[in-house]
Amino acid sequence: MDSLAIIAMGTMGQVVHHIERSLLDEDEEVISGGPIVDIAKQELQVLEYHINYASFLLAARIRDAQAVNNWISEARKIAFCLADQIDMYAIRGSSDSELYHMKNDIGMLRIAELISRIEGYNVVGNEIGQMPSVVRNRESISLLTGMSPFIQYSRPMLEDKIVRMESKIEKVKEFLKGARPVLFITGGQGSGKTTLMKVICNDDSECCWCWVDIAETGGLVGLLKMLLKKSKVDCDFIQEFEIMKMVHDTFKDKPYLIVLDNVQDTYVLYSLKHVLNNCEGKIICLTRKIDIQEDENQDVLHIRGLEPYDSLKLLMSAAFCNFDSTDLLRENFNSIVRDDALRRAITSKYQPPADQLVKMVKLLNEILSKCQDNPWNIWSIGTLLDSCPHEKWEEIEERIDGMLIDGTKMNEKNDPHIQLEDAKLDDATVRHCFLYCLAFPKTAESCKETSKILENSGGIPTRKLIRLWAAEGYVQDSSRQSQEEEAECLLHKLIKKNLLVVKKKGFDGEVLKCSVNDHIWAVAAEMCEKQKFCKLVHNDSDEASSPSWRTKCFPISLKICTRGEKTLSDRYRMLAVHDDGGVKEVWKRLSKDLRLRSLLYFRTGRTERSELELSFRRRYMFLRTLELQGAHLSHLPSNIGCLVCLRYLGLRNTQLEDLPQSLQRLVQLICLDIRDTYIAEVADVSYFREMRHLYLTKSFRSHSVAIRDGLHSLVHLQTLSGVAYGEFSGKIPFERQISHLRRLSKLSMKKASSTSFKNICDAINGIDSLKSLAISCDMDGQELDLSALKIGKNLRKLKLGGPMGNFCDLEPFMQSITFLYLWDSKLSIDLLDTLGGLENLLVLSLLNASTSQKMICYNGYQKLKKLSIISLDNLSECQFHGNSMVSLEELVVAKCGNLKKPPQRIDQLPSLREVHLTGMLPEFCDKAKDKLKDKVYVLPDALQYVVSSRAAARGGN
Repeated sequence: MDSLAIIAMGTMGQVVHHIERSLLDEDEEVISGGPIVDIAKQELQVLEYHINYASFLLAARIRDAQAVNNWISEARKIAFCLADQIDMYAIRGSSDSELYHMKNDIGMLRIAELISRIEGYNVVGNEIGQMPSVVRNRESISLLTGMSPFIQYSRPMLEDKIVRMESKIEKVKEFLKGARPVLFITGGQGSGKTTLMKVICNDDSECCWCWVDIAETGGLVGLLKMLLKKSKVDCDFIQEFEIMKMVHDTFKDKPYLIVLDNVQDTYVLYSLKHVLNNCEGKIICLTRKIDIQEDENQDVLHIRGLEPYDSLKLLMSAAFCNFDSTDLLRENFNSIVRDDALRRAITSKYQPPADQLVKMVKLLNEILSKCQDNPWNIWSIGTLLDSCPHEKWEEIEERIDGMLIDGTKMNEKNDPHIQLEDAKLDDATVRHCFLYCLAFPKTAESCKETSKILENSGGIPTRKLIRLWAAEGYVQDSSRQSQEEEAECLLHKLIKKNLLVVKKKGFDGEVLKCSVNDHIWAVAAEMCEKQKFCKLVHNDSDEASSPSWRTKCFPISLKICTRGEKTLSDRYRMLAVHDDGGVKEVWKRLSKDLRLRSLLYFRTGRTERSELELSFRRRYMFLRTLELQGAHLSHLPSNIGCLVCLRYLGLRNTQLEDLPQSLQRLVQLICLDIRDTYIAEVADVSYFREMRHLYLTKSFRSHSVAIRDGLHSLVHLQTLSGVAYGEFSGKIPFERQISHLRRLSKLSMKKASSTSFKNICDAINGIDSLKSLAISCDMDGQELDLSALKIGKNLRKLKLGGPMGNFCDLEPFMQSITFLYLWDSKLSIDLLDTLGGLENLLVLSLLNASTSQKMICYNGYQKLKKLSIISLDNLSECQFHGNSMVSLEELVVAKCGNLKKPPQRIDQLPSLREVHLTGMLPEFCDKAKDKLKDKVYVLPDALQYVVSSRAAARGGN
């Protein structure tokens, strides 16, 4: 595939030409089935593969990039044209006349005309049609000059660094040949420990070596299991006492090299040495600690910072990549030579006035000083200086402490390094899913005193991300897993590759929020721009809602094609609008564009929202995802029904009171989210036969939504949240409709009556896949009889609201439950004592759940991590005895007016990190502060609703 002309004239051109004819001429005989389209998709994947790699080279600021940039521009147009034609074929069930006008509107050329244009470029000598050899041969790693310093093996800087580390490499090799079994390599983060060992391991192919990050193992057993997995030994079901023998047997027959990264102490090391007794091999420990005790059985190799000469050379190669610094010699290097070199480099690039030049030299010297001779620091800040106008340099210098490793903040953040092969994003699915994450805002609101409860970490909510990926078609159902499960595996793959960083985990270990690794953000944003994958739009006038100064934001510039003009454009496939700035103008322009596949709106500020007016036409037929959460939207237009490809519709926290009937045309919809709206009823859902996730309301809100008919038709449904029980639900009783939903994993039902509760339980008991169940009654004065409810083996989260009887009879069957929420139950028993036998419980929330005056825990709750005690009006005494609550991390106590003092042993709980109090007596708060000091957060009563709604934190909705 040497040129785009060859690509277009070959199989791809023939396929798309056939597709085009079938669309315009309605020739059923031209295409008899799907194989031709499948071939076209394969050709498209090949072309996108080369476009992606070329954009990676540009993001790395390859030399002589103009030819690559020109090629990407034309190749992208061809790829978009082909993708549009394939998508048009996929919706042939729509009106053929609509498709014809749609094709005419977009200005897509016939393939023959397209080929002619590409050949015309070659005739005039622009060389746009020719694929540059640097893209075709993929042998350009040594040419990269501007990659993020946290992408390993991607820069000449690293090659130079390896040369400077030759003496260190030789010392490691001498150790491998010597008698001592252990070597400690010490040095600050980014000093080159990992780089050094990668070189050693790559050179020694005969050695059986394993690389293990101690921070990810969780102790000796975790370390041993990871060693076995690295050696491709299945150890998931091996007993602990058998693991040691298996590790010994695995490594005894061949010399091994085990690299332990992030070593903090020597306990695990010496335990591992005991396990490997009489085995032949070496252990190398990478650590930032410099006070390692040397003994006769171990060596220590210290890696320190760069020399001043090397620091300056590295900064100049990063910040002034085109400046020739070969005349800068080590022999005569001093501060005068350094300042002169900086002046010449600055002048060659910016030509500033004399007074400004002095300031810039001084600023660079201060930046160098702050970098502490750490090569990663210098290269990172240098590439940032190169990419920003010099007017922004002072701003960078002010923020530099937060970006440095071994500095004041980056050491806490500790974002991991990224391998070059992962940064190139060769895998199409990984590429699409990762670049999709760039659409989410980077900034977050903060709230000082109340931040522990109101905290918005600014991360990407992973559950929403997974649903969006599925709607976009990036993942599909497999023979083993659903597309949501496939998406979750992909999420963990991106985290393992360090492309995404975990920001927040649930108490059960589930990743709740993540973010794009800062060290690849600039590279990924540039790749995103070159591939026209996503455009970010934000309100420049609102400082609080603007993306951070490191975020790329691309201005709107959409070409509009008239019917009389046929052009080949390459507009963005995805638009992300951050806050209300520019929304009306964006929507106005987008009304003339139909190439868009996704539109995501994010409300990132607290400013008053302007009304959003929507209007859809056939031009939006390709739109797959429409996320409008938080937009000021009071109604949906009836012409939303033209979005025949729409698979995700997010309307959460809008002002909608009803849904238009035309929504029934959206038969491909797999996710509908109308939480926190005023919608009280949905007439008929039988049209949404592909629906998987139906979010009506939150589990802990009194509001609910009734479904009049068609619920039994949603046989693929996995999530049904906030549905109101109703005997009026069509001809089929509500509980019978529920029994048809055999794939449900989450069910939240409200207004269940005591008379129908047994039938409801019978329907629920037959759903084996259920993992989360929430039921609240309609408060008709009678109790729910829980004896009919059977707890399935897969059920993990149970939420029960309203008066209930037989609760004690249910407790023995709840051993699988990890999250338990009870509210308005008004049970007359001591719930802490009653539930103490639930060994797997992680979160327990009791809101107006008991009328008992005492709650005493004598033992148990070994795994409990969060306890919420809210609105227990009669409670006057709470005690933790014995060995209970040893894992408790968070305690919430609110609106318990008779409780005067905290539990006596609360200050002895080893894992307790936070205690949140609101609506409590002053003496209770004072005593809690005396015992727990800075762990206590007292919130004003006005925030009580936050405490109760956050009862499901880290594992709720």
